[in-house]
Amino acid sequence: MDKKEFSHLEAVEKLFVARHRFKMLSSVLFDVLELNEQKKAFVNSHFFETVHRQDSCQLLLETMVNYEVAQICRIWDGVDPTGFSIPTIADLLHGDDVRKALAPDESESTVEFYPHKRELIDAVFE
Repeated sequence: MDKKEFSHLEAVEKLFVARHRFKMLSSVLFDVLELNEQKKAFVNSHFFETVHRQDSCQLLLETMVNYEVAQICRIWDGVDPTGFSIPTIADLLHGDDVRKALAPDESESTVEFYPHKRELIDAVFE
């Protein structure tokens, strides 16, 4: 995707979109972490020790690993205007205008926005 895909958005709109996309991304990240821990528990279980040589057990383990890899790849998908991968969020946050919206003055850590965009900002930082 071309970096210009989000160029029609103003900085405050990019922040709004990035925040909501990050919520979706964090959900997938937590799923990957949970799946990884469940896989470790399964492999270290007494049940696994007794049946690990059976084809059905190997198929279950392979399925778990393949799903985990697919989810990790999903996190690192390319930039997509409708996606929520790390590159997409990075593309939304890229640019001086977004950085200035996050910290408009070097000495400040607060966000300054135009008054007519207050309702959008309230929705972002609810």
